[in-house]
Amino acid sequence: MNPKTFRSPRAQVLPRPAVLLALSLAWIFALAALLPAVTAAQQDSSGAADLPAVLATFDTKIEPAKARAGEHVRLIVTAQIADGWYTYSLEPQGEFAPPPTLLTVPTPAGLEPEGPPYEVNPKIKHDKVFDMTLAYHTMAARYYQNFRVPEGTKPGARTLQGVIRYQVCNARLCTPPRK
Repeated sequence: MNPKTFRSPRAQVLPRPAVLLALSLAWIFALAALLPAVTAAQQDSSGAADLPAVLATFDTKIEPAKARAGEHVRLIVTAQIADGWYTYSLEPQGEFAPPPTLLTVPTPAGLEPEGPPYEVNPKIKHDKVFDMTLAYHTMAARYYQNFRVPEGTKPGARTLQGVIRYQVCNARLCTPPRK
């Protein structure tokens, strides 16, 4: 799996009476040096470099961008996956299944998580290699994490950081797990 670090530049809680939390609309997925998050193509067993240079890219946003104390906001992570490639679901699928995608978002002061990360509309198929039914995403995937702005949240900036860990595969190979 390829862990990618992301960080929102800032989130802002505005003063009363409407105490608003302004969260950044763009997150950056990055490696340790905060470079753009992409999965580099690999060579197949024949040594041919016929794979796309970029297998997956990620974009993030917070909705709504402003919220009052007591309201909810949602982190949306959108993956764009190269044609002919796929990534696995967030849900673990069995003891000997491929590793699931993992979205980890530590909670900053001023936000409380509401449930675990989730996804919508994964495809389901029987995988001949693993000999089991697996959930996966092709072309694009959306992952979500909901948060609540607690009552009494003080005005000020907030920064959200996290990691998405995933594996990209096609009919012939998968990117190897990496850290």
